[in-house]
Amino acid sequence: MEIRSTFNSTKSYKQHYHNQLSLGLITSGSTCLKLKEGDILLKQGDMVLIDPLKPHACAPIEQKPRSYYMIYINTDWCLQKMSGLKNTSVSLDCSPYVIQNPSLFDTFVRLMQNNSDVLSELEQLIEATLLLYTNLPSKLNDKNTRAVSIRNHLLADFENIPSLEELAQQHGCSIENIIRLFKKDFGLSPRAYLNSARVEKGKKLLKKGNSIVDVALDLGFADQSQFHHTFVKYTASTPRQYQKSIFDNNS
Repeated sequence: MEIRSTFNSTKSYKQHYHNQLSLGLITSGSTCLKLKEGDILLKQGDMVLIDPLKPHACAPIEQKPRSYYMIYINTDWCLQKMSGLKNTSVSLDCSPYVIQNPSLFDTFVRLMQNNSDVLSELEQLIEATLLLYTNLPSKLNDKNTRAVSIRNHLLADFENIPSLEELAQQHGCSIENIIRLFKKDFGLSPRAYLNSARVEKGKKLLKKGNSIVDVALDLGFADQSQFHHTFVKYTASTPRQYQKSIFDNNS
C-alpha cells in the first residue's frame, strides 16, 4: 500500500494509469477527473475509486488549489480479500466511481493524519470500502488478443523498445491499426501507455532505493533528464521528490 498526500496543488496530471487500485479523498478545493466515459467533478468530502489500469487524468478547477490523499492498493491483495469476503472468484469493478459517505471519509482522514501505526485499521477500512463499493462483473471485458500481444511485445524489454514500424511488421498490421487498437482496448495511445508503464516500473525501482540514473537507463530513457521530464508529466513530482516521500513514509 502506498499513500500520497498533496496540499494546495494546482498541478495537472497527464493521462496515465496505475497498476494498483486507486482510492482518492478530496480534503479541500475541487478537481476534475477525466475518464474515457466523461469528466467527473470532485469536491471536498468526495472519495473516488479508480480501477487498476484505468486511464485517467486530473486537473484543478480554474487553476485553484486543491488538497487530497491518494491510496494505491495492491491489486492482488484486493482480489484476495474480495474473493474471501464474497466467497467467490472476483475481478475488480468499481462502481460508483464517486463515493459520498461523510462518516467513511472522516474515518479515512483521521487514520491518515494519525502518526501512530494504523496500517491494520486502514486495511480493515479498505476491506469494508471494497465490500460496499465494488461489483462482481457479470461479464469480463476481454481485450482483443492481437492488442494484448502487441502490448506485451511493447513492454517486454524497456532497454530495447520496438518502434511502431517494427511492431506493425512483426504483428502483420498497420501502424494506424495499432494506434486504434490501443485506444480502443487500453484507452491510451501506444506511446502514452508505454510511458505510463515505465513510470509505474520506475516507482517500484525508486522504492527499492535504486539510483535515479540507473532507473532511467533500466527503463530505456536516453538520460536522467528525459526520465525526469516524463516522470514529472505523469506524476507532478520529480523522481527525487517521489523517492524521498517514500523513505519519509517508511521512516
